[in-house]
Amino acid sequence: MAKLLLGCIFSILAYLAASAPWGVHTQAMNAELIKALDLVGENGVIVLSVDNESAAKGVLEQGDVILGVNGRKIHSPQEFDALAKITKFGEIVHLLIKPKNAPITTVNFIPAKIPELSLESIDDKILGNVELEQTADGVTVRRANSEGLLQTADKIIEINNHRIRKISDLKNALKTNDKSLSIVLDRRGAQIVQSFAVNDMGNSFFSQTIVTEP
Repeated sequence: MAKLLLGCIFSILAYLAASAPWGVHTQAMNAELIKALDLVGENGVIVLSVDNESAAKGVLEQGDVILGVNGRKIHSPQEFDALAKITKFGEIVHLLIKPKNAPITTVNFIPAKIPELSLESIDDKILGNVELEQTADGVTVRRANSEGLLQTADKIIEINNHRIRKISDLKNALKTNDKSLSIVLDRRGAQIVQSFAVNDMGNSFFSQTIVTEP
């Protein structure tokens, strides 16, 4: 009976939900939900749905309860949306959640995505927005535009499986005419892969994936 009740609540609220930052639609917890989910004494928001194009797809699902974002407790959907809106491009987000059928845990993802991007513009978007520094360890971003793909102190490790040891390696690798490009970065101890692709219809896609945690 409780499962049926929860299913009805989710269906109604998901139908009413508007667009949300990160493509994650949430609803405030009420007394009935808190009791049904055995979360007495906790605050948070419950996930109604996750947009298919959201980077959180596969990380969050309907029925999960988000208790905190980057160490900050969440008390309302408005608070969750506000934190989502101020997330910097490419920032790793740490979510404290209570999955539907599992104990409280932490999950991480990178919400930023670029819907319009072509391989021809990648070198401009990367090199045009950063100052690079060549060190004994390779190529590091000395300064980056906050809206760019790279961040200050990023270390560029590989491009399309080619090790980047100097700036000329980076520039040559970005001249590729292939329909896909993969860049491996070290960002504050976390290894991140930025993937670019252009399909046969000319549509371009960009995503970021956390490979290892700091």
